[in-house]
Amino acid sequence: MGFCKPSLTVDISANGLKIQYKLGDTVDLPDISLHIEDVERRDYPDNLRLLFDANNAEGANFRQNIRNYNSAFAFASLGANIRPPPGRGPYCFRLQGQTYHYASNLYANDPEERRYGQLYIIETNKAIHNRVNAPENANCLVSVFQKINEALINNPYAAAYHNMRDIEQQEQERAAIENVSPRQVTMHFILGPDRRTYNNLSGNEIAAIFVGDDGAPPVHRDIIVYPIGRQGERIAYISFHLDPMVYPLLFPNGESGWHIQMAHVAQRQTRVRTKVTMQEFYSYRLAIRDGFSALHRAGKLLQQYIVDAYVKVEGCRLNFIQNNQAQLRVALYSGLMDHLGRQNEHEEAGVPVILPPTFTGSPRNMQQAYQDAMAIVCKFRKSDIFLTYTCNPKCREITENLGSHETTQNRPDLVARVYNMHLKELMIDIKDRHISGVPVAHICVIEFQKRGLPHCHLLLMLREELRTREQIDQMVCAEIRSLDYPELRECVRTLMIHGPCGVSNPNSVCMVDGTCEKKFPKDFLDETNTNVSGYPVYRRRNNGEKVQVGTHEVDNRFVAPYNKYLLEKYRAHINVEVCSSVKSRAFGDCQSSKCMLNPTLFIAWLYICLMSSMFTIEKGIKDRRQQKQKNVTHNLQLGSNSIKQMRMQEIFSIVLYLSIMSSTNKQQSGHGELDSATF
Repeated sequence: MGFCKPSLTVDISANGLKIQYKLGDTVDLPDISLHIEDVERRDYPDNLRLLFDANNAEGANFRQNIRNYNSAFAFASLGANIRPPPGRGPYCFRLQGQTYHYASNLYANDPEERRYGQLYIIETNKAIHNRVNAPENANCLVSVFQKINEALINNPYAAAYHNMRDIEQQEQERAAIENVSPRQVTMHFILGPDRRTYNNLSGNEIAAIFVGDDGAPPVHRDIIVYPIGRQGERIAYISFHLDPMVYPLLFPNGESGWHIQMAHVAQRQTRVRTKVTMQEFYSYRLAIRDGFSALHRAGKLLQQYIVDAYVKVEGCRLNFIQNNQAQLRVALYSGLMDHLGRQNEHEEAGVPVILPPTFTGSPRNMQQAYQDAMAIVCKFRKSDIFLTYTCNPKCREITENLGSHETTQNRPDLVARVYNMHLKELMIDIKDRHISGVPVAHICVIEFQKRGLPHCHLLLMLREELRTREQIDQMVCAEIRSLDYPELRECVRTLMIHGPCGVSNPNSVCMVDGTCEKKFPKDFLDETNTNVSGYPVYRRRNNGEKVQVGTHEVDNRFVAPYNKYLLEKYRAHINVEVCSSVKSRAFGDCQSSKCMLNPTLFIAWLYICLMSSMFTIEKGIKDRRQQKQKNVTHNLQLGSNSIKQMRMQEIFSIVLYLSIMSSTNKQQSGHGELDSATF
């Protein structure tokens, strides 16, 4: 059985409390990558490894343009709609829609437009010249192309294309001598059995050359490469050829990817589960290990690899759902709540594929989570605390585990694992150590910002409400700490200062029409007001405390509310707000438009809106408001039998929805606002 020993260790300390987290001593996964790891350490080309570590111009250029270099030497293309996030910030690889992978023909219709595998069958200097002159490679260096070409000389896929070229030329010569038409030559990449020894492969082991139309081609074929004229062959996402053909810089020796015949070792097999899932395989690939790892050193290419792997895993799950509708008993999902989710009265023609609630992000999954959240509210009343915890990319646990020339934005795997450990410790502080009081219920939603940083939104319902200003001041602080607390003062300066914006910095990203979207700077206040328009206004004394942020000097008016213990312990942006009434905004600076951009915030967004004095709906939803209300009213008249079969939560959700729509219309007409009586 193969084991992986991760090396990541996290220490969290504050106020004398020190807790050490370690990933499990061994990760008990199938023996699918132990040999891969050995191959990578033993046979990864030295000249490629030097490019990852070099401090010269070649190394910097290689790391900066690694996606371009990988695409130039790839045997297959990655087709996708790449949509980087708008605005400024660190690099983030983001796709929209479906991905496609194609293998090229042996020859290009235009010799000047050779790409992918077609460049491996021509002279080396011509191939490098072709790659350098490609418009997308304008910033790449010829010397780096030469070193990569030398490193891939033993790649089995390059050898397979060479074999096909040689056989095709022999067939052309034979046909010329015999004065007959040449037979068609095709290369079939074989969908072979499960390999238990991940030795270096040869061209003959991954593909077979088939000449002529007589006889039968290989039965277990995966991809077919033709000489010329046909459209490139699309590679299935379940093909084990996909990863080595698309990512030659990560797998220069042609190490196989996941395939459907990959079996668990005997100790891991059960009556139901005998094969390794795609998610298990990629989880093992991304595990942090000691020693050199080209995958984790790949920077921007690692981001592309992770996104591509996620798309393939999700596609595999969707394919299973599509082909197993009967086993999933989707007929039981039909009913009133399905009618509520339809956008139009007349559905388009076609065979519907119903996503079960177990598929994350599906309409039923979101609806089920919403109903659970509403049931918690009905059971335990409104929330008392709204906490937002954002990962700090500069925290010591992340920076100490970065390798040479690695940056935080290019290690999303490391950031996510450290944040997960911190979040678990935070929940222990809240639920077991009761740092904010004894909680009776909580709702937590984890989402990722536009450029990748994870953060969570946490709603807490406490056994005893925070009623007095003394209780609120003990829980929440919105001031710069004095010099007597240097560490906490520095945490506030680096993590909890908004902007600065306003008159001192009118070009800040939060400024709209000359004012800050988040209503900063706040007013000075000697005492906390427990309830102003539904939420507390925290104490911000004009005590002369100021800190330097960049070129600006700021005071207490720019401090975001925080908890002193949590801020000093976790050293991250942890915004804490107290909910003082049913009408309060759980997060005063959170706009509903921001929440609408990310569906993963659906539960928290709905709950916040219900507690708000205003209910804002985006333009795209406004256009359909009257149609939705009409559909809901129509569906409520389906008959007594349908109503009797509904759960109480569903009935409550429908009545709640109609109440919200009615109140929203009144607000826009100036005839009322949403308050507790609506519910």
